[in-house]
Amino acid sequence: MLSFSKLISSEPYVVHGFSKRDGGSSLGHLSSLNMKFGLEPLEVTRSNWSRLEAEFGRGVLPKGIATVNQVHGNLVVEALGDSDEMLPIADADAVFTRVKGLGVAVFTADCVPILLCGGGVVAAVHAGWRGTAKGISKACVAAIESATGVGPSELSAAIGPSIGPCCYEVSEEVISGVCSHVEESEVVSINNRGGRNIDLALANELQLREVGVVRVDCLKICTMCGGEHYSYRGDKGMTGRQVSVVGLTG
Repeated sequence: MLSFSKLISSEPYVVHGFSKRDGGSSLGHLSSLNMKFGLEPLEVTRSNWSRLEAEFGRGVLPKGIATVNQVHGNLVVEALGDSDEMLPIADADAVFTRVKGLGVAVFTADCVPILLCGGGVVAAVHAGWRGTAKGISKACVAAIESATGVGPSELSAAIGPSIGPCCYEVSEEVISGVCSHVEESEVVSINNRGGRNIDLALANELQLREVGVVRVDCLKICTMCGGEHYSYRGDKGMTGRQVSVVGLTG
């Protein structure tokens, strides 16, 4: 049901996880652990969240989990109090908190989920190619430092399951956007059809390292060909969503 980062798992007073596709109640093309509200009857998604809560340990995050209405941009918000995962707190693509007992989360199905923690702060980032091109990873690190004083060198980052360079053939528009922040030679490769693939997870890792985040763990799990996750591209848009959660427990 969940994947974990060894790096984040070593952090005291932090709980986290990247959900997989199996182990839930959703049916049809959403089968079976869809975590995104609004795609199926409410009670089904609530049941899936209850299963996730049991995996974390009931009561571990008593203040709930804060989510955002993801808009493929570079806006970052701080979650300040009790939250309901069903009700996004803002239009944004990254959310952080300093509140103990509160989690933050993003939904994905090929886009890159990034979890950050350190210095009494946790954050969740949704990085599609547009967000990556707009520097969402760097924007989140900057927002954390501005609001809390916690610098990049104090943070640990985990990059979760996303579409990999093995499967992500893209247009020139995507390459041009993403490579406004990183060198094309580092993230773009030629596939066996002569097209060009991009490593979106690595592009975000390079952005994080550029601004001073030195501890980065990339799970390198492809959502499209790995077989354990929802894939928007692989399922031709008819699919559910994973959730990536991190929270402070004490």
